[in-house]
Amino acid sequence: MSPRPRPALSAALALAFAALVVGTPPAPAAADDPAPFTFLVVPDTQNYVSTTANDPVMAAQTQWIVDHRADLNLAFVAGLGDIVGVETSTLQWQRASDHLAVLDAAGVPNTVVPGNHDMDLTTGAAPLYQQFFPPSRYAGASWNTPAASYGGYLGQDQFGPDGVDRQNLDSYALFSASGLDFLVLNLEYNPPDAALAWARRVLAAYPQRRAILVTHSYVDVTGALSTQVLRADGGNSGQDLWDELVSTSCSIFLVVNGHFYSGDESEARRTDTNSCGQPVHAVLSDYQGRAHGGDGWLRYYTFDPASDQITAVTYSPTLGRFETDDDSAFVLPYDMGGTAPPPPPPPLAADTFTRTLTGAWGAADTGGTWTLTGGTARFTVAAGAGRQAPLPGGTVTANLTTVASTATDLTTTVALDRVPDAALYATVAGRLVGSTEYGARLKVLPGGAVQLHAERSGTVLAGGTLPGLVLTGGQRLHVRVQVQGTAPTAVRVRAWPDGAPEPTTWFATATDATAALQVPGGVRISTYVSGGTTGGAVTASYDDVLATTIGSAPPPPPVNQPPVATLTATATGLSVAVDSTGSADPDGTVVARSWTFGDGGTATGTTATHAYAAAGTYTVTLTVTDDDGATGTATRTVTVTAPPPTNVLAADTFSRTATRSWGPADTGGTWTLGGGTAAFSVAGGAGVLQVAPGATLTGTLAGVSSTSTDAQATVSLSAVPDNTLYAAVSGRVVGSADYAARIKVLAGGGVQLHLVRSGTALAGGTLPGVTLTPGAVLHVRTQAVGTGPTTLRARAWLDGTSEPAAWQYTATDSTAALQAAGGVRVTTYLSGATTTGAVTVRWDDLTASSVP
Repeated sequence: MSPRPRPALSAALALAFAALVVGTPPAPAAADDPAPFTFLVVPDTQNYVSTTANDPVMAAQTQWIVDHRADLNLAFVAGLGDIVGVETSTLQWQRASDHLAVLDAAGVPNTVVPGNHDMDLTTGAAPLYQQFFPPSRYAGASWNTPAASYGGYLGQDQFGPDGVDRQNLDSYALFSASGLDFLVLNLEYNPPDAALAWARRVLAAYPQRRAILVTHSYVDVTGALSTQVLRADGGNSGQDLWDELVSTSCSIFLVVNGHFYSGDESEARRTDTNSCGQPVHAVLSDYQGRAHGGDGWLRYYTFDPASDQITAVTYSPTLGRFETDDDSAFVLPYDMGGTAPPPPPPPLAADTFTRTLTGAWGAADTGGTWTLTGGTARFTVAAGAGRQAPLPGGTVTANLTTVASTATDLTTTVALDRVPDAALYATVAGRLVGSTEYGARLKVLPGGAVQLHAERSGTVLAGGTLPGLVLTGGQRLHVRVQVQGTAPTAVRVRAWPDGAPEPTTWFATATDATAALQVPGGVRISTYVSGGTTGGAVTASYDDVLATTIGSAPPPPPVNQPPVATLTATATGLSVAVDSTGSADPDGTVVARSWTFGDGGTATGTTATHAYAAAGTYTVTLTVTDDDGATGTATRTVTVTAPPPTNVLAADTFSRTATRSWGPADTGGTWTLGGGTAAFSVAGGAGVLQVAPGATLTGTLAGVSSTSTDAQATVSLSAVPDNTLYAAVSGRVVGSADYAARIKVLAGGGVQLHLVRSGTALAGGTLPGVTLTPGAVLHVRTQAVGTGPTTLRARAWLDGTSEPAAWQYTATDSTAALQAAGGVRVTTYLSGATTTGAVTVRWDDLTASSVP
């Protein structure tokens, strides 16, 4: 059971993987062959959801999966565990749940499995995992169809008594693709013996299905089976899983896991032989040690039944590129009942120019290193293209002289930064021998007319003007030339604008038998600018160079990769500043950027600013367009607030950490707590309360003293209890008496709002259309103005909606004890009849100001 030797990835194979990346469908199957399909895994996401800065990376991952499910013929998505970084953080669970809900909403079949960060390693309990990812989430998902369905979980007693109830910590799902039936078996981190016994029952119930085991820990970064067990309550290591389950369960052919990494080292694989003499492939992918929480790397496996192969691809939608080392891009043999055709011959040369160089073109993806003439200062590689910038009267060439063929089919694209006022020649040579060549030559005339010729070392063999074409600056032309045979050699040429279909016939053909060229030759790209040109150098950009042997598979049409939109947004008061500098196009340039700000406002440009009319949370959307017309979008929510009033009495954003205390507010003095300090803490930017059934907890700023107070705060709950919960913001506290705006959360999430005097309702009712859900943020605002009588006002609204323009409830009261200056308080009470246990309540963004 030693790690399987892994050969180095050839450049040709790397290009094959490139053909699988963004937007490119799997290679077409023969008419009677089953179509390729894809199984995708989402490696550890804990470092994405742990910070606000990294959270958009996971959003980009799930949206990319949805956007490219058809391209990949995606059959199933599996999470590898460590969904969150801190298993007690409701915010992290909410973020992860929201991102994975994008797959649910799009009907993409998917499951998750818990890692060590998703559970209490002392007890094995995982209450928030069970809350956010219960069996009902998957059993009731829209993607349950005959093609894919959630099967069940440990604790369901589906195949006899289970003995324990682990809910969705251990589960299985079914999917079918291209006539093959699969079972996805999800086992928790260090699964206990009961989980292994259940897994055997599941496998026995589906003996004809091909099984994929998904678990958090199995293979480590060295390629060895792990012996690590971190659970105090016991469990099985990767080695134990092999010994006790995988090796004797002959339907398991693939095991995928995360968990292990060492800096950027995050991948490994091995192949072992089970008791039936069949290979079992095991693969580790975990990128959490890399920048930005993992740089968005995804791993997917494309199954090709016709060739009995599984091709692994590693791709990052946020970086817009894939990895091609031998642990990131590889092929696994797997018997699917097909017959493998002979592999296609590799290309002679290929270059997509996905690098940046000055004074060189460097090494092509395939075909060796470009040799240059005409002065290296005239060459650069940037924005996904190789650039030549000859001065008037100058010729520059880039040659691949290690290529040798007498039957070459060469294609590329060319674009000019401007149409010069004298002739320009761009030559694409399919046979280069010494200084002589056969090729296709474009002649661009002043005004943009274009001629195309089959040529021999500058001598026209055939050709003429391309009808109907007027070239403009930046417009791309595709050029294709075939140079075939010896004594004589046939030269065929054609060209067409980007976005138009390739012509089905050659524009010009010629034959020639010049003795020096009747031998194998290389590839050349050259540019000449007439000496009469004004305005200095002209830049010609070449891209998508592909040379194949005539008689092999025809070159695929160039597939444009869409641009990747990246934005930052910084809110200051009611204004936001946005920046799209990080946006990029993997195979070209971003030529346009447009913005919408969520309130009807728009802008264009790399950066922009926008002023909102009212405070609130808005969605900013960036759309970028590349030089091929493709677009990419990114969104970011921003919260803008009115400038702080100058009449602040108290304020607290809870941007600190405290235990058994709330400490001092930003303004207004130190919080006085009531109901037991053990229930209070400050964490994650909020004042946190653990409210048990029957408990009343208060936080008071007694140092505030005013008879004209406008107070507001936000409140959110970890769960909606099955009985009443009260949360109040008091605008005047005198001794034990107070005036407050109180929300009453009912079982089911309905909300009432009342103005109260020391708990006695003075006015109020149900908030129409408001249903509170776990994690939803509610704003509560109240005013207590004047004495003898005091005027009271209240309103409340959900975060993400606009604050009501009018007060929802008003009242007056003259109770003598409260006709004096008072402080500010927040109060929380949970009914003693609650059976669902304690609720975590988060208070934030408290402000109190004097009313003029």
